[in-house]
Amino acid sequence: MSKKRLSMMPFKTDKFSYALDGNTGRVIVADKPTLYIISHFHKFEKEELLKKTKGKFAELHQDYLTTYNYVSSLINMGMFYLSEKEDSDSPIDSKELAINSNQSQLILILTEKCNLRCEYCIYNDKYPKEMGYSDEEMDFETAKKAVDMYYELHMERVKRGHKRFPVITMYGGEPLLKFDLIKKVMEYAKGLMPDTLFYTTTNGTLLSEKMMDYFINNRIIITFSIDGFKENHDRNRVFVNGMPTFERAFKNIKRLQEKKKEQNIEQIISFNCCFDQYTDVYKVAKFFEEHYDLFNPFFVLYNQINPFDTLYFDWCDEQVKTGKWNFDKNNFKNAMQKIEHELYEAETCDDHFQQVAGPLVMKDFVLSIRNKDGQQQITRNSCIPTSKIAVSPDGTLTLCEKMCKKYPIGTVEKGLDWKAVDGVTEKLVRHFNSDSCKYCPIRTMCEACFMFLDENGRIKPSFCKSKKMAVKKNLESYFAKKEKGFDVMKVYNHTSDLDSVKEMVK
Repeated sequence: MSKKRLSMMPFKTDKFSYALDGNTGRVIVADKPTLYIISHFHKFEKEELLKKTKGKFAELHQDYLTTYNYVSSLINMGMFYLSEKEDSDSPIDSKELAINSNQSQLILILTEKCNLRCEYCIYNDKYPKEMGYSDEEMDFETAKKAVDMYYELHMERVKRGHKRFPVITMYGGEPLLKFDLIKKVMEYAKGLMPDTLFYTTTNGTLLSEKMMDYFINNRIIITFSIDGFKENHDRNRVFVNGMPTFERAFKNIKRLQEKKKEQNIEQIISFNCCFDQYTDVYKVAKFFEEHYDLFNPFFVLYNQINPFDTLYFDWCDEQVKTGKWNFDKNNFKNAMQKIEHELYEAETCDDHFQQVAGPLVMKDFVLSIRNKDGQQQITRNSCIPTSKIAVSPDGTLTLCEKMCKKYPIGTVEKGLDWKAVDGVTEKLVRHFNSDSCKYCPIRTMCEACFMFLDENGRIKPSFCKSKKMAVKKNLESYFAKKEKGFDVMKVYNHTSDLDSVKEMVK
């Protein structure tokens, strides 16, 4: 009989203690005797465990046989324990995984040039292990070969029953520096597959009237990199000369939305909003609520600034220390308390605020609900390899636009190198199969993916530690609200609606 390994995270509120099951992501109320029986279930025979439990908690005078039977029924349903067995040595067939993926996206990094110098950008010298800014630009021939390669793979997926439209995203650097190339790529791609969906991500500062008209007429879905209200945005997102960018970006976004309304066109946009511990995310959410009617329909993607292998946070502290910033290091923590109060405890909460603030508090739970039956693919919550293919200006292929050229998987000239894809996939799966990850109680809630692999093919222990702490804190906050009778699922329902929108436009 294989040995059993525990996968559980206990946590508590002021009223109750709980146990998170690592296999299903479900949570049960669990007092100390229950937690003790769960933790020792496979260490002792039934009678001995009951005797030990009674001796340890004699003052409670509980019916421990009933507790034992309850725990036993949960474990028999597959909760709290995993068999300790050897991992399969069978090779990973990434191509088979890829062709059966329900996602399909090509990301063209048109240029590595940018007219901004955002302080937290991975091209910035504050991320010394990443590549820096360059003048590399993609030419049309490279883009054309990338599109041909992508459509060939997409059609293989269609033969397997894939029903989603192909997606091509124009990325940078700042992609609007290559507006002429955007038009050529779209003309070529539409000639091959007219139903292709087109996206672009931009800082918004170069968006001209001519570009607006083109994007509207061709129904390109735009993501704007905006960090909320002006003061927060401008502390990091600056031009090459160090001047702030908010006013110009916001003016252009406003004009774009006005043009669409003048033409009675409803076309979704999104915002990529980065935050750190200095960010007052309450004011950020209020900014999006205040401009809801202008931006609608829209959604906001919140992304924590990468805290690993960076000098950025030391630089932030220096800005405060020298008086260049008037931001508090506890802004994020205090703002999240205000958001939770307004979402859960206030007598009334505007639906628009729930929509823009909900993703900040529900991220872990959305992943957990999606994986509620404990059934995860071998890459967990990560993308299936090549469900996204990023193409650098020189034609190098990678699994993600956020990986730079770390772990290349081919070129547009030679196509996908499936052995290289297998290799990087095996690195991620090997990490997931390590003891620290395989039995981790928060694995259904964890967003670890290819992007987090370091140059040695590992995910840093510091990532895991911080993620566990964050999940435990969020669980404690969530269940404390639930105990007080607050309707915590109303926020999830709004977040779930947004996820449906995001899925629809993929």
